[in-house]
Amino acid sequence: MPESTDVIYQELTKVARSRSTTSYSDLAPLAGLDMVSPADRNQIAIILDDIAQKEHANGRPLLSVVVTQKGESIPGKGFFDLAKALGLHYEGNDDEQFSRAESLRVHNYWASLPEPEALYEIQDGIAYITLNRPEKLNAIDPPMRQLLWEAFQDVKTNPAVRCAIVTGRGRAFSTGHDLVAMANAANEGPTTGDLYVEQSKIFKPIISAINGICLAQGCGIALGSDLRIASTEARFGWPQAKRGISSVSGPALLSQVVPRNIAFEFLFTGEFVDAAKALELRLVNYVVAPEEVMPRAEAMARQITANAPLALAAIKEASIKGAEMGLEERVAFAQAKRDEVLQTEDAQEGVRAFAEKRAPVWQGR
Repeated sequence: MPESTDVIYQELTKVARSRSTTSYSDLAPLAGLDMVSPADRNQIAIILDDIAQKEHANGRPLLSVVVTQKGESIPGKGFFDLAKALGLHYEGNDDEQFSRAESLRVHNYWASLPEPEALYEIQDGIAYITLNRPEKLNAIDPPMRQLLWEAFQDVKTNPAVRCAIVTGRGRAFSTGHDLVAMANAANEGPTTGDLYVEQSKIFKPIISAINGICLAQGCGIALGSDLRIASTEARFGWPQAKRGISSVSGPALLSQVVPRNIAFEFLFTGEFVDAAKALELRLVNYVVAPEEVMPRAEAMARQITANAPLALAAIKEASIKGAEMGLEERVAFAQAKRDEVLQTEDAQEGVRAFAEKRAPVWQGR
């Protein structure tokens, strides 16, 4: 075990007392584990079972641990909710207790759950959104699109999120629509266009960490981000015309980033470009070695989250909305957003911290 269970238990108890729920994501860092590998998830289950034994032996109620899939907390789906769904016995109202066998059964059930097609986790103000169909090169089907929609919704509204990183698991960022699923699926849930529009309404910085091939709707999600860091192994393209399909992200987004003739070359030929060419065309901010993509994205995210969140939101909102305005209106709107921010506590704190030669402490108000 990475660390003494007693130490982990003490730390987890502190976290539990400060929150209404406690997630596997809270426990994982204490145990030096991540939420990606099956081995680490199994190790977490073992630790939790050991904690359950300690609580049962000490006559204390078992910690109400949020049952999660791949580190994503599911509101309203707590340990006891899952246990009851499995038909496990519990006693009392406030002092519910499970036997060791029952708690282990819950953990085993959790470990057996299929991984969601998009992962969502928040750490230190940074939201991590990971497209998670590596065996399909992260092709986007309706369930993944729904999860991405929900993740973007949380990034937009959750005050704990200051910045977001979008990436893909495996050797692809995303190859775009899953064409097989697209042919068979009913028109339910958010559409491709809904996803792009929702992403554009998030006035918090979004970074795409483009770890590999990035095509079609994958490119759309990347272009909907504010900053793009690409692996040297990344490839970009809109091959829809080769499949008899039109494009949404190409006409709607690509043509806003590069000159129209360059966009048309992508869209009319369906050919791919490598990361170096993408950098030359300014589709991406940086090209780095594959192993440096996430570290560079996280370093940039930490730089961003060190700044005042309301100022960042105002800058992004003025930039996005101002793009649809004439110059005078655009300047007036940016000035109005600046004046709003000047009235905030954070603006006062920034000036005060500068005068006192210390790092500011942002409150987001």
